Amino acid sequence: MKKLVVILMLLLSSCGLTKKQASCDAEETSSLYADIMNKEIVKLMSSKNEFGGFAVDESQARSLTGLLKYQLEQVRTAMSDPNSTKKTCDAKIKITLPNDLLEVSENTRQNLYDASQNGADVRLGADYVLPIRQQLGKKGFEIDANALSKNTTFDIQPTDDGKNLVMNSSDITDKARNIAMILVLNPLESKAKEIKGDIEIKKAQEEQNALNLAKQNYLLAKENNQTTRDAINTRWKLLPTFLQNQLLQEQKAWVAQKKVSCGEPNNKNTPQPQTETEFISAKEALECDTRMTQDRLSYLSR
Repeated sequence: MKKLVVILMLLLSSCGLTKKQASCDAEETSSLYADIMNKEIVKLMSSKNEFGGFAVDESQARSLTGLLKYQLEQVRTAMSDPNSTKKTCDAKIKITLPNDLLEVSENTRQNLYDASQNGADVRLGADYVLPIRQQLGKKGFEIDANALSKNTTFDIQPTDDGKNLVMNSSDITDKARNIAMILVLNPLESKAKEIKGDIEIKKAQEEQNALNLAKQNYLLAKENNQTTRDAINTRWKLLPTFLQNQLLQEQKAWVAQKKVSCGEPNNKNTPQPQTETEFISAKEALECDTRMTQDRLSYLSR
């Protein structure tokens, strides 16, 4: 009789009629976890509502997820009800990326972030403000070279007909989002370099324009100052000698006060401005000197 039961079980198995059994550490469980993760990653990568508006088409997303390797480690059956086919499992999911994928994504993130900081029209979500490894660390991932690990919990259960296994996990979407955050940047590598290059050229041109304008304003202020100084010198020479003598101490006091208020913008030993900031500062000093000189000229002309 026992031989008959064994033979019947073998026949049922060979005909594909044996029902699947849920097991936390089965190879099929690991494959199912990877399949669910990849589908969720593809969905997130192809959505324009995620990751600061970055998105790739589904075919690219599937190609990139195909490069990932998954492994469930430290698997433990957390709960197994003898009256149910469902099992609750605890494990650590290890996701291994190709050697250069993480670095390419990080370089792309940095280029896009730099461009955005310099005025490029790049929408960056909070994920891309900090370096990727730092973001992943904040999300609880353990990082070892190009491998990411994090604890996970899931339920595994066969379907009613026993032909398939179904898995349910509340944390797969969160993990998938973090992986998608990395992968979505990979196809943007060349575009990010182009954006950063363009914005650097634009910034350099803007800086040169600002420097030229600051220099032009400085030269105009210098010209106005020289005109005003020539005018007060001429006015002083036209004053009668006795009046010059009366006003000499007052004039010296005014010169000293002007030096305190405006510096010595006409001192031959003062270095010539070179940068935008230096030109602006020198212009302001000249304008201060000009204002005080004009006021003094008006006083002497009464």
